[in-house]
Amino acid sequence: MIVSHRHKFIYVRTRKTASTSLEIALSRICGDSDIITPVGTRDEQLRAQLGGRLPQHWQNADGTSRFWNHMPAAEIRLLVGHRIWCDYFVWTVERDPWSKTTAYYFHRHRWPERRPKFSTFVESGAPRQVVNYPLYTIWRAVGGRSNFSLPRLGDSLERID
Repeated sequence: MIVSHRHKFIYVRTRKTASTSLEIALSRICGDSDIITPVGTRDEQLRAQLGGRLPQHWQNADGTSRFWNHMPAAEIRLLVGHRIWCDYFVWTVERDPWSKTTAYYFHRHRWPERRPKFSTFVESGAPRQVVNYPLYTIWRAVGGRSNFSLPRLGDSLERID
């Protein structure tokens, strides 16, 4: 999750939508006052190697998390305030459910010899973990100005400029 005061956008991070890669790329254009949430340890190393800004301004004074990576839009809006929420370009990325569920299946079960049948995985209810709708909606309405589709992400990002 990124709040860029420099570029006046808020990126609401979703699950299984290339969000880590996107956050690493976006961190390269962020400024000193922007809010950048942490990703995994290996991904933070990659972010540093690629010249991205490391996590900043995401914690409270006591070290507890104020902002986090998969933070719902409603909570982001509450913390940044109405003026910033309305003035900034708020956006996210979504992916079709089948593709997202398949990606999550292979992410959760990386070792083929221990991988359950896909039907067993689906019937277990595990794919509910990648339902992003609650992250980017506020009172069942889309909280941001744009939801970009993962297959068209390159074209969509040009609109942020």
